[in-house]
Amino acid sequence: MQQIQLKGNAKVWIDFEIDKSRCRGCRKKIWWASTENGRKMPICQDKDGAYISHFTDCPKAKFYRKGKGYVSPDDLEYKLRTNGVETNEEEVPKI
Repeated sequence: MQQIQLKGNAKVWIDFEIDKSRCRGCRKKIWWASTENGRKMPICQDKDGAYISHFTDCPKAKFYRKGKGYVSPDDLEYKLRTNGVETNEEEVPKI
């Protein structure tokens, strides 16, 4: 495991051989780093090769941020009700 510094100066720890994956939203190659607070964070490389938080460049990042209004893209009922189209939850019919 090694420590690296992200483009915004945050320090994370990562094992590049074990922690690699693909984003479920955009399918980009990512790595799962551990922050100084011990939380997992997806990182990727930008066009210049610098490591950045994948939340800054993923087009589907809002689906994976937990908080008010969070709806998982893996929620089958949500997918069925919206046919995969982004919409206001109040406009979605109930099944």
